Amino acid sequence: MNDDDLRRILANEVEHDAAGRLRAMGFQVARQSHKAHFDILADGLRCEVKVARWDGEKYLFNLHDNDADAIMLFCADAGCWFVAPFDLVRGRRYVKVTQRQPCDYVGRLMTFYEAWDILPDLARTVGNPYQAGLWG
Repeated sequence: MNDDDLRRILANEVEHDAAGRLRAMGFQVARQSHKAHFDILADGLRCEVKVARWDGEKYLFNLHDNDADAIMLFCADAGCWFVAPFDLVRGRRYVKVTQRQPCDYVGRLMTFYEAWDILPDLARTVGNPYQAGLWG
């Protein structure tokens, strides 16, 4: 297996984990096709899920034509999440976390460390809860 295959497997596992967390919070969840500009639709809330590995200096999350309401960043080597409104990163090409242990990070994302509790309020302000997902 090559590095691209391993990255795809990791990304799929992380999206699956995010979807499970959303379901546990009571959201109805539909994962989207790989061509969509976001990964998960949760009661009308468009969620983009990103994963990064520690490269010795940072976790680097690349953003490519994404458009969502929430962003979920998984720091794979630390096993933790940043969950934030997408507007915080809109227009950026990448986001980075510069601490191997993200709980020690002091940047603008720190407010959103493991902030799953923001999602219900965010979902009430955006989207159409009856919008169908492309696949479940």
